[in-house]
Amino acid sequence: MAFQSPDRLAGGVRTTPRGDSHVALRRPGRRLRGVLHRAEAIRFAHRRTALRFERKIQREVGPLRFVAHQVDDELLDTLFRWRVAQYERIGAVNFLATDWSASLVRRIAQTDATDFGGMLSALYVDDRLVAVHLGMRSGAVVHGWYSGYDDALRKYSPGMLLLLNLFRQAGDIGVRRFDFGKGPEQYKQSLKTGEIALAEGVVDLRPLSSMARNNWIRLRERVRGSRLRAPAQTALRWLRRRTFKVE
Repeated sequence: MAFQSPDRLAGGVRTTPRGDSHVALRRPGRRLRGVLHRAEAIRFAHRRTALRFERKIQREVGPLRFVAHQVDDELLDTLFRWRVAQYERIGAVNFLATDWSASLVRRIAQTDATDFGGMLSALYVDDRLVAVHLGMRSGAVVHGWYSGYDDALRKYSPGMLLLLNLFRQAGDIGVRRFDFGKGPEQYKQSLKTGEIALAEGVVDLRPLSSMARNNWIRLRERVRGSRLRAPAQTALRWLRRRTFKVE
């Protein structure tokens, strides 16, 4: 499909520009010279905070152990359980509630082909599992997908600590880029080193359905760009569950 304009396609199909955030993983010991730009300063502060949490959890709970990839059904079950609990806490749609979607995630986690496969990473304190991440890997690129953590240790940001350790070992396992995917989440904006321009669109021949979807997209973008984004998220998630049910 050819784009005729950045905002609208032929046939009344509306697209929304996106920024796909990623981290380009370089050698450790990168030196910062001169005056830091604001974005770089934010990333530096975020990394410093993560390192402080890392020291704190090891001092108060125990030593960390990171496993970059393993195929383990029990570990995946724990990730599902933590993820569903997170969906319930924040009032989001549970995309793992249907058999076909859960089965797809499991198949990808168990795939280990040369050009594509799942990457199931885990972070432990001693022998206690504290965070899990399932990504999809193709060559030197890992795309972030599902993550979960032990909510009892949330004050240590275990999910962030898992990413920190994954980035550290990236060179040893042949990973050169970690793709966060689209989204305005703070941790993506803080950790990213670049963006890839994306666009999304929907083809819908039903006028009323198309109008409703376009209005939803406009409302969503306005809320994301406003100061009311945080308090409005709960209401929008409820509306989304009511409007677009997972089947």
